[in-house]
Amino acid sequence: MTNRVYEKGEKVITKDGEGVVNKAQQKKDDDIEVKLNTGEVKTYPAADVSDDADAG
Repeated sequence: MTNRVYEKGEKVITKDGEGVVNKAQQKKDDDIEVKLNTGEVKTYPAADVSDDADAG
């Protein structure tokens, strides 16, 4: 079963590197807030964020 929500703190991968979701959000949202491992917080469209299960 596919989880349709990113939980706060869930590890994700973006074009800028790995990070964690900054707040719980729907995966289909186009403004997913990610705190990168560098400490920077950025917002990405849904297509630019993947969780570990989608990576590869």
